[in-house]
Amino acid sequence: MKMNSIKMFFIATNLIVLLNACKKDDPVVSLPTLSTLNITAITISSAESGGNITSDGGATVTERGVCYKKGSFPNITNDLKTSDASGSGQFTSSLVSLEPGALYYARAYATNSAGTAYGEQISFKTLPVAIGNDFGGGKVAYILQPLDPNYSGDYQHGLIATPADLPVTNWGAYTLITSTPHGIGNGNINTSTITLTLGAGTYAAKVCADLIFPAAGYSDWYLPSIDELNELYLNQGDIGGFGIGDYWTSCQYDINAAWKYAFGLGTYSIADKASTYLVRPVRSF
Repeated sequence: MKMNSIKMFFIATNLIVLLNACKKDDPVVSLPTLSTLNITAITISSAESGGNITSDGGATVTERGVCYKKGSFPNITNDLKTSDASGSGQFTSSLVSLEPGALYYARAYATNSAGTAYGEQISFKTLPVAIGNDFGGGKVAYILQPLDPNYSGDYQHGLIATPADLPVTNWGAYTLITSTPHGIGNGNINTSTITLTLGAGTYAAKVCADLIFPAAGYSDWYLPSIDELNELYLNQGDIGGFGIGDYWTSCQYDINAAWKYAFGLGTYSIADKASTYLVRPVRSF
C-alpha cells in the first residue's frame, strides 16, 4: 500500500512538471508608446500633424490618429479625431473643420487590445480670416466685434456672403410677421420666422433658405437683417458682385411693407412687399 502511494506521488509530480513544461506564459500586453508630431501647414480651417508610435505594447495597433478640440486634453470619445490606418511607426494626420483665429489643442493617439494611449498635448492657433477672403462657401463679409452678440475673443465669428446676387424677387405675402429685429445676429432668426409663417413660394427669405451653394455645399443661407446688410454695404468693395440697385432685408415694417437697402445711396427705406428687389444671401461662421 505504501509503495502504491509513493508510486502515485511520483506520477502526480511528474505530470505536474510535464504540464508546466508544456505551458507557455501568456504575453503581457501594455498600452502603446507614442509621441505627437509638431503642427504644420496651418490655415484658417486646417492643419497637419501626426504621431510616431515607438512601441505597440506587445499587440497590434488597430487604430491611430490625432484628436483635437478648442480645449485642453482632447480624447477620442468626445472630440474631433482623425483615423490614420493601423500599425506602429510614424504617420501623418490632416486636421480639418477648424474655425479661423481659434486656439486648438491636439495629441496623437494609438489603440491596441490594452486600450488607448496618447502622446503629449500640443497647441496651435489657426490663421484669422479677413474681409473679402474666400471662406465657408462665399466671401467673408463681416467679422463680429466686441459689442456684437456671440462675439468671442478666442475665435472669429461673422458673416459670409454669396459671391453674387440672386435674381430680383418680392418680399412675400401681405401677412403680419410676429417679430423681425434689425440687429446683427437676427437675420437667420428672421428668415426662419418668415418662412415658417408664409410657407412655400418664391420670395426673398425663401429663396435664401432654399439655397444650396456651392453645389452640394452649404444650405444654411438666410436673408440678412438691416444691420447685417449695412455691414455688407460698408464692405462691398472687398466682397464684390453687388449691383447699384436695392436689396431686400429680412425686416418687416408692417403687414404691407418691409425694409429695403439702396446700395447706390447707402440708405434704407420701406417698400411694398410685392415690389421686386435684389437678394444677397448670407450665412454665419
